[in-house]
Amino acid sequence: MADRRSRLALTTRLLLVYAMAVVAALAVLAIAVDETVRRTTLAWTIAAFTLGGIVVFAMGRRLSVPLLDLADAAGRIADGEFDAPIQLAGPAELSELGHAINALRDRIGERFEAADTERQMHDAVLASMENGILLVGPGDSIRYANSAAEQVLGGIASTLREITPTSLVPIVEDARAGEAVVRRDIETGLPLRALHVTASRVGADVMLEIQDVTATRRLASVRRDFVADASHELKTPIASIRSSAETLQRAVGRDPEAAAKFAGHIETQATRLARIVEDLLDLSRMESEEMVAVDLDLSEVVFEETRALQAAADAGEVVLKVVTDGALVRGSRKDLASAIRNLVDNAIRYTPAGGGVQVEVGEYEEHVVVRVSDTGRGIPTRDLPRIFERFYRVDADRSRESGGTGLGLAIVKHVAERHGGFVEVESRLGKGSTFVMHLPRPVAGQLRSEP
Repeated sequence: MADRRSRLALTTRLLLVYAMAVVAALAVLAIAVDETVRRTTLAWTIAAFTLGGIVVFAMGRRLSVPLLDLADAAGRIADGEFDAPIQLAGPAELSELGHAINALRDRIGERFEAADTERQMHDAVLASMENGILLVGPGDSIRYANSAAEQVLGGIASTLREITPTSLVPIVEDARAGEAVVRRDIETGLPLRALHVTASRVGADVMLEIQDVTATRRLASVRRDFVADASHELKTPIASIRSSAETLQRAVGRDPEAAAKFAGHIETQATRLARIVEDLLDLSRMESEEMVAVDLDLSEVVFEETRALQAAADAGEVVLKVVTDGALVRGSRKDLASAIRNLVDNAIRYTPAGGGVQVEVGEYEEHVVVRVSDTGRGIPTRDLPRIFERFYRVDADRSRESGGTGLGLAIVKHVAERHGGFVEVESRLGKGSTFVMHLPRPVAGQLRSEP
């Protein structure tokens, strides 16, 4: 802007020099006339051109200053300063031009503001998406990445080739090569993550949508394993019942003693089959139904379940003991009863004759604790991390012989976690095992009676 002002000032000076040169030329011409005319002409010429120069300078300044102000304001608007003041001084034409620039400035400012608002909305939508969004520009530069992409990829670098997994690179190359939409399943990271990646061209860029399907795949795998395990567990008693029924048919009328034996075997296997189905239904109910929580005394539930199992303890010559001072919890009475029944039943079945099982209920810090200890043979250390899995057995043959379904401890874990707690186990071979279920204590002032 300073250069434009200098050029205008120089132009004005040149006009003045030009006027003075013309005056000098006329003066020379006037010499050829008589002295009186010469003097008169020279005087008027000098006066006229001097006055004209003054007028030209004044008019030029009157036009140039507003024009320079308008040019300065237009330059500031071009730089994004939409609050730049615009002078409306000068002739009517320049004033109208100023009004037009002013209106243009306001419109451009409004559109920029609308575009900025829309961009912020788009950023907010992308940031809130569960799937990762990655925009890859020319040279594999990362032009945009939302927080989900940073999380699933473990961080974002400046270029795609610096990101793990490197298997994203060929996906982008395939999208640029002409494929409209590219879909790939890849695995990356430790712990292992399964990712479903969709790539599509956006002008010169490629947009990647990254979906973490690890949990979905794990769930599908668990379901497949569960169906396979359940089918196997159901197949065993069904096959045994069928075999016993066929033998029973042949023995009826010819060997009453054998018939009675196989009838008892059928009853035993049918009971086991019913327990498996009952446990499966309990797990399904817990996973699908919303829990109705009430405040209850857990000691009462423990006494009820241990009384029901006392006959089994007596039959196995196992001493069953309960120690409790009473403890309030908030939860489902039915679910908690199922968990306690499974813990105590397991302890009785795996404790040899002459051994003992002790059930303790008490409060510890912010938890109510149910501790079931036995003097059984214990659990190998290698099996401890898996004993809460469905259908997992430390000794499959012995478990089936004792009537176990392989679902009891899975139910215990599910009940504990459903109530906001957890279950843990300590065991030593030849010494016995201790299972501890931790449940949160109810908040004071929120008690309500059980329906």
